[in-house]
Amino acid sequence: MNEDEKFFAWLDGELAPAEAAEMEAKAAADPGLAKRAEQHRSLGLRLRGAEVDEVAAYRTIPQPVAPELIERILGDERGERVDAITFTSSSTALGLLQGLAATGREPVEALRGVALAAIGPITAATLREHGLEPAVVAREYTIPGLTTALVAYFSGQSAPDDAASQGAL
Repeated sequence: MNEDEKFFAWLDGELAPAEAAEMEAKAAADPGLAKRAEQHRSLGLRLRGAEVDEVAAYRTIPQPVAPELIERILGDERGERVDAITFTSSSTALGLLQGLAATGREPVEALRGVALAAIGPITAATLREHGLEPAVVAREYTIPGLTTALVAYFSGQSAPDDAASQGAL
């Protein structure tokens, strides 16, 4: 399947969950692809006879994490640093990556030893696209689900079907 076929299969809900998550992450990182997806969905509805009024409720624009916050995250002269960083969307992941780049830091090296926690598979895919492997991926894509996953991770607990989920909590 070429990239265009994969794109349309994703829009039509025909991809496996892992491939769909990959496409979601690509769309989250590429405004042109996201726009193309919106246009296709709108056209599909119109072809089925629907009247479509396009209203943008919001648009997410990643904001780089400020250099002083990067310094606090990565540690001070005493070596104190955060144990985990939570990502509640692909844009939060991209914001951290932009902030690291602005301070001249390579993400994989800078975040070594910090547990990266993604709210779901789309956000996890965004981290992976940039060479970062999440330690935690919440099964329930909510703040309470992410919190539960972090508690389980740091207490050494695991969910009943962890073996099948490849580390996702």
